[in-house]
Amino acid sequence: MESHWNNPLFSLLYHVFSKQPFTRKLHQAIASCLEAGEEEVLAEVGSGTGAFIKILSERINAEIIGIEPSKPMLKHSASLQTRTHVHLIRGVGEHIPLRKNSIDKALLVFSYHHLSDPSKTLQSLYMTVKDGGEVIVFEADPTIPPSQIGESYRKIGLRGPLAKLAHRYLKTTGHAVDPTAIVNQAKETLKTIEARIIRRIKGTPVSATIIKKPPTEKPHGRPN
Repeated sequence: MESHWNNPLFSLLYHVFSKQPFTRKLHQAIASCLEAGEEEVLAEVGSGTGAFIKILSERINAEIIGIEPSKPMLKHSASLQTRTHVHLIRGVGEHIPLRKNSIDKALLVFSYHHLSDPSKTLQSLYMTVKDGGEVIVFEADPTIPPSQIGESYRKIGLRGPLAKLAHRYLKTTGHAVDPTAIVNQAKETLKTIEARIIRRIKGTPVSATIIKKPPTEKPHGRPN
């Protein structure tokens, strides 16, 4: 894990950034794509300062687990959460601190590009979700045409020089990830998968890569 994640000042800046209106709009758009019953369990890996979990917990009543390696970020996250169905755990994606086959959806929200070992993390998540469950990766998509990018940024409140700066920053720093590359990484790591891509989540410059774990086949009954 990179040392700056445990820097309290960095965590404070991240906390302030996550509370900005355009960040909230992104999180709200992503949360609106997710559905879950009260009996289901969702886990966000790399939950940061907890801004997305807070928005998600206000939309659904499923159990939500935030997994984050940084102590300062977990502290900010704990100060935000008000719902009893939210739980925070310290841990890393490569070694998820949960039992195998114990959650319904594993979420990576703008954290895939930070992973030091994407292959190992995908393997860990895939083993942790139940049969029939999903691993869902949300990332800024660099393949979206510039004209559509501009439209997307306007919808979340970024305009003019600020929108151009955001787009340039995402592309040059590697903070934007082609969802096809995520699918290819999953195929190489997991060998056999069912995956699909949803481009442009709710008019944002974000795409979702959904990796579904096949349901367990029920044994056939004995022939008469």
